[in-house]
Amino acid sequence: MKRAWFFVLLAAGCGASPDDLFVIGGRVVSRLGAGLDGVPVTVTRTLSAECGDGQQLHQQRTADGGLFSFDLLRVEVSPFYRGGFMCTRLGTGFEASGTTVWSDFYAFPNALTLPDFNDWSPGFSVAADGGVQFEPVVPEGTSLEPCAGNFPARETVVHAIRARVDGGLWWEQSDHQSALRVSDDGGVGPSAVGLSYLPVPLELPPEVLEDRAVELNLEAQRLGCVKVAGNGAGPGLAEPYEVVTRWSSTEKVLAQGHTVPVSRGARCLGLSFNPCPLTDGSPAPFELPETTNNLRLRLPYPAAVRVIVLRGAEVETGASSRLQLTIRSGDDTLTVQDDTSQVALDSIVFIDAERALQRDWRRIVLPRPMQYSDDIELELNRNFVRLGEVSLFE
Repeated sequence: MKRAWFFVLLAAGCGASPDDLFVIGGRVVSRLGAGLDGVPVTVTRTLSAECGDGQQLHQQRTADGGLFSFDLLRVEVSPFYRGGFMCTRLGTGFEASGTTVWSDFYAFPNALTLPDFNDWSPGFSVAADGGVQFEPVVPEGTSLEPCAGNFPARETVVHAIRARVDGGLWWEQSDHQSALRVSDDGGVGPSAVGLSYLPVPLELPPEVLEDRAVELNLEAQRLGCVKVAGNGAGPGLAEPYEVVTRWSSTEKVLAQGHTVPVSRGARCLGLSFNPCPLTDGSPAPFELPETTNNLRLRLPYPAAVRVIVLRGAEVETGASSRLQLTIRSGDDTLTVQDDTSQVALDSIVFIDAERALQRDWRRIVLPRPMQYSDDIELELNRNFVRLGEVSLFE
């Protein structure tokens, strides 16, 4: 299955012509599924891997029951005469709800009908225990089809709360986890390895907010596999194609955390920064001087660590979703494995035209408290490139 964000169109494609057409269409509908006419749908393009704030290429208003269709020239939307990335975004917004919806593409099949762009008013709230109540972006009872290929196994709708501090992304918590899936080929051996998406309650544990005043909003994505028409030049293949549809609501909820990490203000041994940018309470991602899988902290006072939170942990792409962590606290050592990971809205982030990283948000609860110590060492089965914050709790 072709993932839309992964493939970069190259001029070396056999028979590729700048005049090749990609026909992309869809429908804008209300919350109840009724077609909405007169809604502007826009096509923008960036000459980089980042898709926001692009140059407008086309705009049209929906008609005939909310329909829209664009004929995109290859030379408009693929780096035909240049290397690197080019991102095309098709999107619209709903004036009454304030919700925006879009899909991003780095490559196209020859013809594609997008899943519906539907309106959404989540009406979400957060209870005192961290539980989140909301209206799902895709109405309950909507059919989610099985997908051929190995990602995902079935169309999946993911909702996520994003917490921001001073405009910076502080935490993301979703209602799905991913786990490795191996299909059996009848006893000869595993025939395919992919990801299964497992629904979980959408909850905000107290550690992820710490003691910060945060602004929360709800976003969503639909990972959908659709049939395409093609067999033309470039990637125009008649096979399942994954389309990621994204929604962002303007509804905001303010929340106040009340849990202070024992690592606040800790020194990071091996880093010549004071204060340490990994324990200073700032959400800004910090690029490590060199990649490392080892972090050593000197706490302000001894503590019996029980919970570890890694904020915005960015590693090289291809890292396994299965995390292994060894923690050393004084003379006490413990190794734990986590076979699942959160399904993040933006699991891949682009640093520049040639560099992409895999972003993760992790809360790890140890099976027991560690020995009291102010000397804490973390060793993981992945090398960090950038990291927002390391937070430790008793």
